[in-house]
Amino acid sequence: MKKILYTLLLIFGAMSSVSAQHNPWDISCGGKVGATYSSLTTIGGDNVITPNVAGFIEISFTEKWGMALEVGYKRYAQRNVYMNAEDISYRYPSMDLASVIANSGRYDYSVDYIDVNYFAKYYTKYNLNLYTGFKMGRMLHGKVEHAGDNTSLRKKIHHGNFSIPIGVEYEYKNYLIDLRYELGIQHMAITSNAKAMLGSARTSAISLTVGYRFLLM
Repeated sequence: MKKILYTLLLIFGAMSSVSAQHNPWDISCGGKVGATYSSLTTIGGDNVITPNVAGFIEISFTEKWGMALEVGYKRYAQRNVYMNAEDISYRYPSMDLASVIANSGRYDYSVDYIDVNYFAKYYTKYNLNLYTGFKMGRMLHGKVEHAGDNTSLRKKIHHGNFSIPIGVEYEYKNYLIDLRYELGIQHMAITSNAKAMLGSARTSAISLTVGYRFLLM
């Protein structure tokens, strides 16, 4: 991730020779749309690219510092998580052989969240905004699919999803390009069955979005 951010700093710095203007007490709002390379850590399988969308309001306290509130939708997913019969029997020692065989195979997970982000932002002189903060997510829907059957995760994992995002945002006039990384703070599973399947899995995501900003005042 450090290499990605450093490369973007070099590219955006070369592209820009005029600083984006942030005056004290400017207030702006806008929207972003893009894609997230998401995963549920530690369980194997394939990471998934999913869409995300967000709206924000931002206030600049000085020419260098500001803060933003962002509300958006994001999906975390993991595909082709393979559980063989040996894994199942180890994690569920009381399960009979027929159930072990029936439950072995590939699992697909997906969890949808509404995210509320609070960011502190630093405006550099090369049209780059660096930021970090705190994210609180609330689960809308979660499911796991196996052998054509869907099982809800609503009562099996935490409804809240908390993380500390870090990101870099490039400005050109009113247009924005945003790259962000975040890793969930807490483990997802809460029930014994979910813990057996998900273990210590947390959400992880790298998001790339484009957006547009409107100056309100």
